[in-house]
Amino acid sequence: MDETTGTIYRRRKIEVEPVFGHLKAHLAFHRFHLRGKLGAKIDVGLALMALNLRKLGKHMERKALSKEKTETILIIIVKIVSVFYK
Repeated sequence: MDETTGTIYRRRKIEVEPVFGHLKAHLAFHRFHLRGKLGAKIDVGLALMALNLRKLGKHMERKALSKEKTETILIIIVKIVSVFYK
């Protein structure tokens, strides 16, 4: 195998393959439902949009959980301060 070909395959494993794996495993995207090049483009666009929305939802959920934890800690600190410094 040529060195440039090996480089391409190594990059492909990292950059491209996981995306298709997620599409197939988590979103059940196994075949195109629309005909023609335009239909395939629309189908892939919708699938990738769904994948991005899923990622965004997980990010927002994690952000909300960390905010809740921070708010809870701040409330506890305020209560402790109010008890000791009355």
